[in-house]
Amino acid sequence: MRVVIVGATTVSRFKPSASEIVPGMAASPPRRVRLARAGRPAEAAPSAPPAGVASETPRRLPNRSATRRARRLAFLYIAGLAVLYLAFALLARASPGGHSTGTSDDLAWFGAIAFAFALGGAVLTLLSAPSAFELTDGATVVVSPFGTRRTFPTGPGLSVRVVRRFPPGLLSEEPVEVVELAWRGVRRTYHVDAGVFAEAGAR
Repeated sequence: MRVVIVGATTVSRFKPSASEIVPGMAASPPRRVRLARAGRPAEAAPSAPPAGVASETPRRLPNRSATRRARRLAFLYIAGLAVLYLAFALLARASPGGHSTGTSDDLAWFGAIAFAFALGGAVLTLLSAPSAFELTDGATVVVSPFGTRRTFPTGPGLSVRVVRRFPPGLLSEEPVEVVELAWRGVRRTYHVDAGVFAEAGAR
């Protein structure tokens, strides 16, 4: 007897031996036996989101013009400090005793201070222009260029005020606004694309 299993269907083929065959009786053809398939378990219905949790995807507003302006401003700031340091180093070297050990040490210290100012100024300039804003029904999330997030709850307590407006120019082809967000005594100032909060309906 040989049993062949294909999927969930079992086929049984029986071949009688020579001793079991009765003379004058034709051997019956092999029969196939189909077994009932086990029923599939019912799929669980998708669970609903917990109460108080927004199920929609936050609306993301990129802050392209302000980010571009901050990057260019940071580059000009670093380049200006580098030019000043090189000019000071050349003057120090050209003066009498400019190649002494004391002058070299002073230039090293001055270079370290200039590097610290350049790094700190560039970071502050980049942080002033968020990379994007994420809007939900109950909050406005400010996404920094380094990926950190600051959340301001949306509602009557949130104040949005335009402090200054930069026209298009060398640093940005589009106008950029300086906007102040205030909520319960917490105030933050950001450089944003012109009209970004008007588009979001936050004003």
